[in-house]
Amino acid sequence: MYIVTGASGGLGRKVIEELVRREQCVVGLYGTNCPSTPWPTDTLYIRYELTTSSNIMAKLVSRMPQIKDEDIHLIHLAGITINASISKTTFAGIQQQFEVNCSGVLHLIRELWPQMKEKQFGRLIFVSSVVAHRPVFGALGYSITKSAMEGMVRGLLPEGIKNNILPFGIGLGYTEYGMIAQVPEAHQEALKKTIPMGRFGNFEEVMNSIDFLINTPYMAGQILPLNGGLHLV
Repeated sequence: MYIVTGASGGLGRKVIEELVRREQCVVGLYGTNCPSTPWPTDTLYIRYELTTSSNIMAKLVSRMPQIKDEDIHLIHLAGITINASISKTTFAGIQQQFEVNCSGVLHLIRELWPQMKEKQFGRLIFVSSVVAHRPVFGALGYSITKSAMEGMVRGLLPEGIKNNILPFGIGLGYTEYGMIAQVPEAHQEALKKTIPMGRFGNFEEVMNSIDFLINTPYMAGQILPLNGGLHLV
């Protein structure tokens, strides 16, 4: 079973569509933003605020009893950015980004952990950002939270690996889906010129990376860079 956060976002929707196409059991979690077009069918959608702790397992079991017998794959795609210079950045804004992008998913993992431990299986995919390594002006809060997310991947490894619960990260660069839609086209073209490959990443490359990590346990705890050469590890 796949649990995907950020289900109402462009990249989250594409991931869910692909998993449904593969006939996987999928649960999409979304926050306050509802999609303007219908979601893919054959998927359970639940509103789940990452900024607060709520009993998500009770909601899942009540609507999908067989979940108790499923192996869990969590793909954390939810994220927000509040662009501002340091003089205009507020601690409330940074805290909001931190809760959605990073710490909020820990509420979810804590609830899923007992089942993953009992099943002796879990795969946790955290989609981070190249901005954690190559920050840009106005993205202070976003950069901080994505750096913290990568620390969480590494921090979960020593405990999870004992029970075959393996965390992974993807240091995602600029792609054709997701937050790039908020950037004016002229700025998008300028961004492409900074990327050695001269283009944004496509969905197939993102999905290939997710598949690779899930199927390569020896990569546990690592952050896989996917950025077209924009940042080299």
